[in-house]
Amino acid sequence: MDIFESKKDGILTLALHGRLDAVTAPPFREKIMAFIDDQGEYRILLDCTNMDYVSSAGIRVLFEVIFRLQDLSGKFGCYGLTGNVRKIFGLADLTSEMGVFTSHEEALKNT
Repeated sequence: MDIFESKKDGILTLALHGRLDAVTAPPFREKIMAFIDDQGEYRILLDCTNMDYVSSAGIRVLFEVIFRLQDLSGKFGCYGLTGNVRKIFGLADLTSEMGVFTSHEEALKNT
């Protein structure tokens, strides 16, 4: 999985390309927690447009991020969910714990 970073209006966006699974979840967790704990990024968006797959290991990391940011009064959202990734987010109930938006612009306005 590749992760591309950008920042606009004080909101960090991480674009995920590929699979968030048992192999890629630990380095993704390390990277996103470093943004939160070391760099003080409390408003984070995930661009899931090019995410092909998410496993239970990836879901676990996303819940960790959600709860960590909630503890810090931060905000976490995503956009660009498609196909099976959208279904998995729904089945895991991630969509009730974080903002889910259709576009980057909408996500920026609401995060």
